[in-house]
Amino acid sequence: MGMPDAAELDRLPIPPQAAITSADPTDPIPAPKSGLMTAAPPIVSPGNAAAQIEEAMFIVDPGASHMSAAAQSKLANLAKEMIQNKTARLEVRTFSPSKPHSESSAHRLSLARFLAIRDFLTRNGVGDDRIDGRPLISLPTELNADRVELYIER
Repeated sequence: MGMPDAAELDRLPIPPQAAITSADPTDPIPAPKSGLMTAAPPIVSPGNAAAQIEEAMFIVDPGASHMSAAAQSKLANLAKEMIQNKTARLEVRTFSPSKPHSESSAHRLSLARFLAIRDFLTRNGVGDDRIDGRPLISLPTELNADRVELYIER
C-alpha cells in the first residue's frame, strides 16, 4: 500500500486509538504535568547588565600563547576582584591573526591563549564556571591583531 496523495489526506479517518482524549481519572498512573506548568529556567548571561560591564585589554606576543608578566599581573588583580565579588563573571576574547590558508592554526592559537588565561585564573581561585571564552580570528592587517579582550560583569 502506497502513500495517499495530498488531496486524499483530508478524507482519511483518524482511528479512535489515535484521538487525543483527556486523562482517565481511574488510571493508576497519573498523567504527566503539562509543559505549560513548568517554570521557565532563570536566565543569567554575561551582558545582561551592560551598564555594569568593564572592559580591559592586553597585547600578546605574536605566535605565543603564554602571557607576559604585565598580563599576568593584570589577571592576578582581576582574580582578586572576582574572588571578592562572587557574582562577577568574565568573558575572555582572544584574537590571533589569520594568514592566507591558516585559519585553523590561528583558531588553535586563540584557543591556547584562552586556555592559558582560564588556567591562570582558576589556579588563582576563580571558578571556571564564571569564565566564558571566545577564541577568535583577526585580520593580519588589524591594529593589535594579537590581543586579549576582557569583559568583566560585576
